[in-house]
Amino acid sequence: MKELVYLELVYYFYSNLYFQHNHIRYRVMGKDIHISLDKFANLLHLSCEGVDIYIVDLHEFAYPDGEFAHATSILLHDDDNPALVRNEEVKYYTLTAQILAKIVFYNLLPKSGEYSHARGSAPLLIYCLLKDIRINVPKLNIDYMTSDHLLVPNRHLHFGMHITRLLKQL
Repeated sequence: MKELVYLELVYYFYSNLYFQHNHIRYRVMGKDIHISLDKFANLLHLSCEGVDIYIVDLHEFAYPDGEFAHATSILLHDDDNPALVRNEEVKYYTLTAQILAKIVFYNLLPKSGEYSHARGSAPLLIYCLLKDIRINVPKLNIDYMTSDHLLVPNRHLHFGMHITRLLKQL
């Protein structure tokens, strides 16, 4: 699937992007744009239903059925060793978890550089996918787009097709 991406508009979108109180605010080409998270989701044909996991630590997540962070480690590593809870190396994940890690790294929480470690929200996101726990993907996307790591010079600006599609529809 190939769509035209307006790279300059994507750059302006990111440089003026704010997310407050479930509203996205940005300025492109001298125009202030404010949309709700629900409208953002609707424009991208996504749902806002699900858990918000972007800033949640493995130990703070409200696990279903009384599980806890060690359950994540068991599911990702297929090993009952409690020392693996904080192990970020993807090569020690099960094959299914490794494949999901690649999908997360390239699509949901894109990263550049090394792909050998799952950090931040990635392990919890993989756990949720494996456990069929619905995730609020639009909130995950916008939290990722407004995170500090994208403000580093020379970083790739992710979600160019989404942003171009969004700007065309407004």
